[in-house]
Amino acid sequence: MCYKIEKQRKIEQKLAKELKDIPDFISDFFDRYKSAATKRVNWIYIRDMLNWMINNKYINKQSIAEINETDMQIITSNNLIKYLNELKNGFLGRTNSLDSINTKKNVFSAFWNYLRQNKYVDDNVISHIPGNLYKSEKRYKEVEIPTDEQVEKFLVNITDGNKNEFNIIRNIAIVQLIKGSGIRSEELINMDISDLHLHEEKRPYMMILGKGNIQEYDKVYMSEQARMNIEEYLKIRTFFVTEREIKDNALFLSNENNRLSKGAITGFFNLYSEGEIYPHMLRHWVGSKLYEETKDIVLVQRQLRHKNLETAARYYVHMDESTIADAVLDL
Repeated sequence: MCYKIEKQRKIEQKLAKELKDIPDFISDFFDRYKSAATKRVNWIYIRDMLNWMINNKYINKQSIAEINETDMQIITSNNLIKYLNELKNGFLGRTNSLDSINTKKNVFSAFWNYLRQNKYVDDNVISHIPGNLYKSEKRYKEVEIPTDEQVEKFLVNITDGNKNEFNIIRNIAIVQLIKGSGIRSEELINMDISDLHLHEEKRPYMMILGKGNIQEYDKVYMSEQARMNIEEYLKIRTFFVTEREIKDNALFLSNENNRLSKGAITGFFNLYSEGEIYPHMLRHWVGSKLYEETKDIVLVQRQLRHKNLETAARYYVHMDESTIADAVLDL
């Protein structure tokens, strides 16, 4: 079974245990979401909110398991504003940013809309929270892109800074694969050997279960350099698994004989780049290079699999005021 699907299955099992004693009219809401991870995060948001309502006597019950439809009916927008304000001001632990508050508010709105549609409540109380109350200024942070010199120095440091040949070849293959495809580190650790297609077509590619997907594979092309480094890694991987009698199908293995973790990748990036490069920066490096070479933002979007053109353009299409002014002048 694919590692990512297995991981989703385990999250589903954990969520099922947590929802076992929760009333159906609450737990059924989470069936509307495809991703197990999304279901569980949304459950945590709603669980914490309902526990707060109980602790503050807005719901006169001892636990969420005892909550009924009437209890949900009496919750007001003012109750929810107080809860969100306590999150914002850090009264419940870590201070929540306005972006985080709005994420939770949107989940609560979807939850109350579901309750209203199914006639468990008469109204979506979230709709009565003033729209500007938690409004954050929409600002786009410019993405961090390493220089070619930083990337080259990083690769040299990997080669020179580790005496373990397996680690050196594996780590260089990882860097070259991200650098030569724009794959996310989470997608990379989910890969099995069978996901590689290095010689089946003229151009090497891999099949990736993308962000949020557990059923649909994306075909992602890689550079010739990445293919060469992956092939070198596969040779030493064969000796590694034979010597240690490892049965794991994971593409990238740790020295503990199991699938390499995201933390391990982040760790060696931080160590050998001297804190200058993290994995997602290399993904942005790919997007920037592709756009510089082609000026085709659709191509960039498809290779990096951004949800929409706006996101890709925001990251990689940079125009200064003089460029805009010159273009308008010639109209």
